[in-house]
Amino acid sequence: MTDYCCFKYRPIDKRFLESLIESVIYFPHRGQLNDPFDCNVDIAIALDHAISSDRCRTPGILQKFRKNEPEIERFRENVAKLGVGSFSLANNETLLWSHYANDHKGVVLRYDFPEEFLNDEDTILGASAVSYEPNAISDWLIQNAHLYYEDNRTFIIELLKKVLMSKAPAWSYEQEARLVRPVSGVFEISRKILTHVFFGLQTSKQDEQLVRNVIQKYYGEVRFGRTIRLSDDFGIGTVEL
Repeated sequence: MTDYCCFKYRPIDKRFLESLIESVIYFPHRGQLNDPFDCNVDIAIALDHAISSDRCRTPGILQKFRKNEPEIERFRENVAKLGVGSFSLANNETLLWSHYANDHKGVVLRYDFPEEFLNDEDTILGASAVSYEPNAISDWLIQNAHLYYEDNRTFIIELLKKVLMSKAPAWSYEQEARLVRPVSGVFEISRKILTHVFFGLQTSKQDEQLVRNVIQKYYGEVRFGRTIRLSDDFGIGTVEL
């Protein structure tokens, strides 16, 4: 896996400043996510949907999985304990600035996760862009049912990834990318991974200076940028300072 560049929208508040000083990222469990379907698609319902589909050529295989309640329960427990770090592949999405960066008064952080960080299986289980499909889980089950017989472990692992890396189409504007950890909670990262800080259209001079002071005290080479209005009516972009 190559280096992974992604962005995190944040308000400038006490929690953010503490995370910046400590160089940590919080990985919530699925119960803390803001969409009740996120990482929480009912696998039994998805199986029923897949089995009843006229596109399913191997319903018998999926029925065997559907009847294995202990295996399904273990799957649910595994999903529930994982930590899910949410980022975006875009730093100029106005809705994200509004929803997650205090109405454009906050910042966007750019993280460049190196290959060796992402490949450390003890700390990172997976990194991927999120897919936005209306029936992502049941469609995957239809297409990959054969794996349940051929390679059960691969089947479970890949299904787990699909559940964690899929969201409803309504969320597609977020252009989300995810890192998944074995457990939820705070995770310390190298300060070299944070490479850029972008200030919003409405970030105050006081807050900008506060963030600059923290970066200059605790970090090495971090570049600063600012969001700007583009020439079209509603477009925004970024420039380095």
